[in-house]
Amino acid sequence: MISVIVPIYKTEKYIRKCLDSICNQSYRNLEIICVNDESPDNSLEILREYAAGDPRIRIVDQKNKGLSGARNAALDICTGEYVAGVDSDDYLEPGIYEKAAPYLDGTIDVLFYQINIVNEEGMSPNPCLVEYHRLKYLGHRVLTHEMALQGPICFWNKIWRRSLIEQYRVRFPDGFIREDNAFFCMFFAIARHIYYLDAVGYNYVQRGGSIMHSNRTHVENARNFCGVWRYVYAFYQRHGIMERAAGLYLAYLFISFQETVTGISGKEYGEVQDIFEEIVKEQDLESLFPRDYRVRSMRHESWWTRLWVARARHPLPQKESYRFFGLPLFSVMYENNRPARKESGWLNLFKRCFGH
Repeated sequence: MISVIVPIYKTEKYIRKCLDSICNQSYRNLEIICVNDESPDNSLEILREYAAGDPRIRIVDQKNKGLSGARNAALDICTGEYVAGVDSDDYLEPGIYEKAAPYLDGTIDVLFYQINIVNEEGMSPNPCLVEYHRLKYLGHRVLTHEMALQGPICFWNKIWRRSLIEQYRVRFPDGFIREDNAFFCMFFAIARHIYYLDAVGYNYVQRGGSIMHSNRTHVENARNFCGVWRYVYAFYQRHGIMERAAGLYLAYLFISFQETVTGISGKEYGEVQDIFEEIVKEQDLESLFPRDYRVRSMRHESWWTRLWVARARHPLPQKESYRFFGLPLFSVMYENNRPARKESGWLNLFKRCFGH
């Protein structure tokens, strides 16, 4: 059995197509849990209409708790051997659960399938988004951190083994967006076997009013991300997995930092650094990752330190340039986030001046 979780909030325009795509799957052994998160439109009436015609549908009608609270409510009551998610403004491809079912034998911890990007009118195609969601591996694999970092961070194009979710009590952090980051990073720290199914199974609808396309400042994004990663860190500590999964944790934390600072500079950049630096200090990441470029770049150095050292803000190449009264002394080049070699700033300056 697969428990399909569908959180609903203000999506009456899309919900029929979504539910039809689930109820009409050729694989019939489904439990469909629809959580109405106090949606102010006619979504609840539509849910009741569908539930009257399909006994597999269970409705949870709750006070508004956000996407995390809706998914958590479903996780608390679902009974399937595996769990899948479908956002109520998206829809499934026909037959995807039947294609996935042969691999859900109790040994696979999570199964990925391909997605299709559907752009509503007014939304421009985004090749980067297509590439991000493209599966980089195929078939059965034993999970590594590198593979986890290559996978799209989202709950809904995967089927998750529920026994592992319940063993470690993996849940979404209430009150935050980017809640998928937390679930993903926690689950992939404990998962081992993964299957990449080479079949398109999910239609991801890009629309202007969605959570992912709402307007938030970079500072708001930084505070949200740091709330998410505090939640993940507490999970790692609670289950004693920080030592083995620390590299995965820092990699995702740094990805969040990079995403937040893209396109900003000056005072705003420093404000974001201050927020992320709080986590660096709280969790003593400098001791855990000494001389690691990712940790160093999240620190907001004092003004006099910045006169002496400047870090490249683009992740490639990773570079620290040391100066004296504006004149270059030397640069430290990083590879795999560790110091790899030094380059003479004086020599480079000499070459530029004299053309050698």
